[in-house]
Amino acid sequence: HTHTHTVSLLSHTHSLTHCHSRPPFLSDTTVFSRVTWNEPGIIMKMLDAGAMGIICPMTNTRADCERFVGACKYPPAPLGYRSMGPVRARLLHPPYASQANAAVLTFAMAETVEALQNIDAMAQTPGLTGIYIGPSDLGTSMGLGPGVDRREPEMLQAFDKVLAACAKANVVAGIHTANADYAKEMVAKGFKLVTAASDFGALSSGLSAVSKALQSE
Repeated sequence: HTHTHTVSLLSHTHSLTHCHSRPPFLSDTTVFSRVTWNEPGIIMKMLDAGAMGIICPMTNTRADCERFVGACKYPPAPLGYRSMGPVRARLLHPPYASQANAAVLTFAMAETVEALQNIDAMAQTPGLTGIYIGPSDLGTSMGLGPGVDRREPEMLQAFDKVLAACAKANVVAGIHTANADYAKEMVAKGFKLVTAASDFGALSSGLSAVSKALQSE
C-alpha cells in the first residue's frame, strides 16, 4: 500500500480569471498554485495568500530554477530573496515565518526541449522540491502537438529522462495527467506528484454524463 497525500492545485497559468479573483486558500488539503509565469511578484503574492506549494511554468535552465526558488525562500536561505509579508499565510499556517522555508514546496515545470536538455542541472537546484512535467507544451515543443496522457515513444523517453534526473538529484518527479487511470500508470512509473483531474474536465464530463442520461430516457 502506498501512502498518498491529496493536494488542491489552483492553476492560474491558463485561467480565464485573474489570480487576484481566485477563491481564498481555505481547504482541508494542501493548496498549490501554478503561477502565470516565473515572475517574483506573483509568486510571492500567492505564497502570502497561503499557498504552500508553487508550480512554476516554462522553466528551461538552472538560472530559471534559481530565480524561481529564490522567490519562494526568505533570506538567509541559499538563493532566497522573498520579501517578508505573509499577510494571510501567517493566519492559515502559524507559526509561519519560522517554518516557511522548509514547508513551502517548489516545483519547476519541464515543458520544452530546452528544459529536457538542461534537466540534470535544473533538478540539482538548491531548495527545489521537484520537477513537474507539462506534457502538452512538451509535446508541442517536440513537434508532436498538444495533448495529455501521452503514449508516444518519444514522450515516454522524455518522461524517463526527467525521472532519472530527479532520482539522481533526490527530488520529486511530477506530471500533469487528465484521468485517474493514467495517473495510476504514472505513479507506477515513478512519479510522486500527479494531477488526476481538473475542475473544467470534471465539470464537462459530469454535464456530459447528465446529458446522455437524459437523452436515454
